[in-house]
Amino acid sequence: MLFATRKTSIISRNDTLNRKTTKKRKKKTSSSDATNTTTNDFHSENANVNSSRTSTAKLIETVASSILSFNLKKQTSVTVSVNSDDFEALTRGKVREVQIKGTDWSSKKNLTCKSLDISVGEVEVDYGKIVTTGRIEIKKPGGRGRAKLFMSFEDFRNFLKHPLTNEALNEVRMTFEDEAPKRDEASERLVLKAIFDEERNAVRTFQMQPLEDERVDVCDVSSGTSSSNSSSNSSSSSSSEQAERVKRFFETLELDLMGTKLRYQNMRVLENGVALDLYVLVEKFPPPVIDF
Repeated sequence: MLFATRKTSIISRNDTLNRKTTKKRKKKTSSSDATNTTTNDFHSENANVNSSRTSTAKLIETVASSILSFNLKKQTSVTVSVNSDDFEALTRGKVREVQIKGTDWSSKKNLTCKSLDISVGEVEVDYGKIVTTGRIEIKKPGGRGRAKLFMSFEDFRNFLKHPLTNEALNEVRMTFEDEAPKRDEASERLVLKAIFDEERNAVRTFQMQPLEDERVDVCDVSSGTSSSNSSSNSSSSSSSEQAERVKRFFETLELDLMGTKLRYQNMRVLENGVALDLYVLVEKFPPPVIDF
């Protein structure tokens, strides 16, 4: 009997130890479950924020690309990308960077290019106006960036003959011929033909070579003959002065695309066209109906 009592006591103590161990395991499991729940909540909250940020950026991208696509006579692609790491800033309209890419663009007034890539730094838009009116309004003008355009020689001719260049051409009292520019294979310069106000019956030929620091070099390579007797009026001094006017046209050219200004930075003359580097200043986003 005494042996049996001791055995029962040992079993009882073992049961007590097992119950304590089970309680500890339950506490550990409960603590682990709580940690997992907190972690899941954190990830869920982050996922919601990321989803909201994506939706907000997507709305801006959709409205911008729709306005551009609607106003182009022809295009193969229009892509707008909005980058912002801060959801709260994004809902207030602050955008870290906007990038616009496109191929085979043609505006209603025949401003054309084979490809373009525009990148603009921080801008602030009225997000409420986007939601309520479907329009993009810049709250603080002054977003700056760069643009890269590739134009065929035919595209470049369209650019030189476009109404947007008229004001700049009027300042230097000249117009460009309808004939598309071309590349001189020997010098790799751009060959252009122009007519000057004081010499309306004479077509002069120039070669332009892009230089560094937003400059170009222009020389008159005309034969001295013209469609009338104006060759006698073409002295070397007037030729030099006219070349200077062509040079000034390119170096000071600034186009205003209804609130987005483009200014010459550099150019490369290629076998099949020209690659333009431009400075960009955004004062306002183009309206729903664009006229250029």
